[in-house]
Amino acid sequence: MRPAAHPGAAAAGGWADVLAAPWPGPGPWWITVPAPVTSGAAALPDDAEPVVALAPPEGPAWVGWGEARRVQARGPGRLSEAAEAVQASLTDLTAVGTGPAPVMLGGFGFEDEPAGGWAPLDALTFVLPRLAYVVEGSRAWLCMFTTDASPEGREAAALALGAARARLEAGRIPAGPAVSLCPEPADARPRWAAGIAAAQAAMAAGRVDKVVLSRRIPLRAAGPVRPAGLWQALLAAPAGATRFMFQRAGHTFFGLTPERLVSKAGCEVRTDALAGSAAVGDELRLTDAKEREEHDLVVRYIAARLTPRVEALDVPAAPQHRRLSYVTHLWTPIRARVAPGASVLRLAEALHPTPAVGGTPLETAQAILREAEAGPRGWYAGGVGWVDGAGDGALFVALRSALLTPEGGAAFVGAGIVRGSDPEREWAETQLKATAVLRALGLEQAPDGGA
Repeated sequence: MRPAAHPGAAAAGGWADVLAAPWPGPGPWWITVPAPVTSGAAALPDDAEPVVALAPPEGPAWVGWGEARRVQARGPGRLSEAAEAVQASLTDLTAVGTGPAPVMLGGFGFEDEPAGGWAPLDALTFVLPRLAYVVEGSRAWLCMFTTDASPEGREAAALALGAARARLEAGRIPAGPAVSLCPEPADARPRWAAGIAAAQAAMAAGRVDKVVLSRRIPLRAAGPVRPAGLWQALLAAPAGATRFMFQRAGHTFFGLTPERLVSKAGCEVRTDALAGSAAVGDELRLTDAKEREEHDLVVRYIAARLTPRVEALDVPAAPQHRRLSYVTHLWTPIRARVAPGASVLRLAEALHPTPAVGGTPLETAQAILREAEAGPRGWYAGGVGWVDGAGDGALFVALRSALLTPEGGAAFVGAGIVRGSDPEREWAETQLKATAVLRALGLEQAPDGGA
């Protein structure tokens, strides 16, 4: 018996036939069918949750909703634990149709245990979406996970894929969330200055070389966050950054990060040392000894952590400039080769957290930032990205980001503190770094960081 096709399915590149043809293997199945190329936000239903979305400058962009499988882990070994669990969650799937292989999308926190408002995201969560829309270049697909090859199951798949395609063709996207800036606590600036003073006192005593302090800018959404409108706002932001959005249990974490933590394709590994910042047009500042010291600490750390784990390592002798919409960074792209079978998650475990987000030596730096910062970082300065069943994938440092919850929210930014750091200059740097994510929300930040 042929399953009933959604109206219009037969005209959609013949994908109704994909659902009607015999499916290979015992299942479960990962179905991929052609789809029109349009905004990934248009695919999202208003009531979708959980939602995972990722759009890097290179490679496919994913928007997924619903949850077919989930991997969660806590503790210091969570990334290695997740590497095995992700592989087990993906390698039993049988592909139906020609399209992208299944991946799990998600991320992990800066800390290895969840705290505060971050509990719904846990310390690490990766999800295989039940439905996904994937765009790569001039091609796009709708993808679906199913365990049911019965006529009724195939009909349900046709209806779900047809409904997603109808949303794509209609192209209707609700407005983004109405978000407002809230006043910062009265102690925000004094706390910032005190944190820098504590870090520099430890530097003078020879206990630490760099501490990366973060700052939270209070936000409030005027109602539930519709993922389609927010994702469309992120896609409309200036190019150059990796967009990401993860929504679970009414908590939405999103942002526009410039920094790759690590990616792996076969035996090829790529990572970025990105530290040292200046406003666009003020790149002469990047010749400062302070900026170069901050950058070189990151380069040396990455090289030291990767050397025992790779077969070849290519570290350029000098950094380049990486220009984004509002900020220019010192950037050293690092390349390596690994033996077959390596996992991008285990490589991330070796690198996280780099001195670009924590400091060095790490244990001392973390003790200072825990005392100086107003609360747990959660997924800010952790990692977000995708992983496949072969251990390939791409993970990005979750910077220039924000968390919105039913109780409130905040945007998160940070600055690297070294011996030559000035509190006012570092505060201004965080203002600059917050620009992209705040403007995506339709917000302009006042010079003092208030509303």
